[in-house]
Amino acid sequence: MLQDLYYADTSIEGFAKKAADEIEMARAAAENFQVQLMELLSILQGGGDYNDFYSKWMGIDPNIQEAMLKQFPQLAIAINDAKKATEQFGAGSQEADSKLKVLNRTIENITKNNAAQYFDKTVKAIDGVYKGSTRIVDGYAAMNKEIETAIKAQIEYEAASKELAAGNEINANSISNLASLLGGLDTQWIIDNWAQIGPLMSNALQEGEEAIQRFNEAALITIMGTADVNFSDLENGLITVNEEAEAALQTL
Repeated sequence: MLQDLYYADTSIEGFAKKAADEIEMARAAAENFQVQLMELLSILQGGGDYNDFYSKWMGIDPNIQEAMLKQFPQLAIAINDAKKATEQFGAGSQEADSKLKVLNRTIENITKNNAAQYFDKTVKAIDGVYKGSTRIVDGYAAMNKEIETAIKAQIEYEAASKELAAGNEINANSISNLASLLGGLDTQWIIDNWAQIGPLMSNALQEGEEAIQRFNEAALITIMGTADVNFSDLENGLITVNEEAEAALQTL
């Protein structure tokens, strides 16, 4: 009833609770998506064809399907490409298998993005590029800043390690980029737990390298308008996505 609106909780505590509830709902949805995606991935990696994948996909609640496709537009593209190839050439054909590999790679990339702990701006840019809410050139700018931070963090780590080896103390201000790379960890915690920082650095840099690759793929798929692209060219450096993005923007 209309009069109920007058009894809505408009206090600061009420707004805070609503925000907390929305965050919790988003977290639960993300976890549910991850479970569903991993199950779909197991079908593809277990040798299943598109029909097997489709059977599993149709077993997912339609509301969750819709939410997943809205959240991950690249998944809709890959599923549609695999469906068309299977219908046109048949399950098990070279063409269908090629599209299934793309679908497999797409889901793998989404699950990695969901589980990412580092390079959060690059990860957000990947989602933004697919959804059309982030321009490719802006995504590159965000990614390049994180790459710059990673380079500085590596320098700081090496310098701090030398200081410790010489019996000197580490200045917290001298490892600010290292703290940023590691997800904003407290600098004093880093100093107190220095033995753990090497492995954390390796994980962060490895995750960053994979995120950079995923962003390049997102940019290329967005520019080409299809998931049917030759990623080996990208990996071999034969395609410069940044130049493609600049050219595309000039035509807008």
